[in-house]
Amino acid sequence: MNKPRHGFSTECTLDRVVDGDTICVEIKRKFNVRLIHENEEGKQFNCAELKTPEGKAAKEFVEELLQDNPNITIFIPAGEDAKLMDINSFNRILSEVWVGNYKLTDILIEKGYGELK
Repeated sequence: MNKPRHGFSTECTLDRVVDGDTICVEIKRKFNVRLIHENEEGKQFNCAELKTPEGKAAKEFVEELLQDNPNITIFIPAGEDAKLMDINSFNRILSEVWVGNYKLTDILIEKGYGELK
């Protein structure tokens, strides 16, 4: 039997889409969540910046996708002794985001709005 990865998983509600790879969710308070994507190559997920046409298109796609799916699940991976707020980047929590049974980063990569670098 495999042990689950250490971390925190919870359902949350979408507050707003910041850009293609950052959303704001509400658990009991609001957090900016930076999308991450676990992969064997150690690459990070990235979308174009909001100031570019590609970045604006990515944000619009995420807004439309999540508009019909406001309840999402986030998974914040952590070491055994990590604290939730120790896992952040630019005041965002680094997290996998799930919409139903699909990882949001998989959807964005498939549709051409993001990539692993």
